Amino acid sequence: MGLKIVNKGLFLTRILLMIIAIIVIILIISVITSKPKFRYDPDFNGTLDIYDAATYKRDMNAKLSATDDHFEKGVIYLSLARIERNDKMYERSCKEFKRTKTKTAEEQAILYDRLAEINCRGERSRWLTLAEESRLLHKEISHALLNYSKQSLNNVSG
Repeated sequence: MGLKIVNKGLFLTRILLMIIAIIVIILIISVITSKPKFRYDPDFNGTLDIYDAATYKRDMNAKLSATDDHFEKGVIYLSLARIERNDKMYERSCKEFKRTKTKTAEEQAILYDRLAEINCRGERSRWLTLAEESRLLHKEISHALLNYSKQSLNNVSG
């Protein structure tokens, strides 16, 4: 009798391991074969909950009137869009970010991250790729400047 119980336990363990292996294989196949379709989803990043939303909106609208900076306007429209859950504000934010002129690769990467965050024009993967390229360019420039500075110091001290 004792032998049959051990064999039965071993048998059940093997079946359980096979079931787990099948589930893992199914999960791996589903991840490999799935092709995510990014869509415009303004609620992707959640919303802001502000105690006095009316005052905040008034202040943000005043800032909109007072600035010509497209990036700042994009940030303001984005915050208003989240408070109001308003698709039109997301579109305005996207337009303002697209009008932004940057001066450095680092600024460009930040801008592309913002465009990806709101999935501007449904092109999240494009914006993320451009952001990564800008970060790599910024890194290369920083390393080149660092190497140049080291050479200059060696020339002066040598």
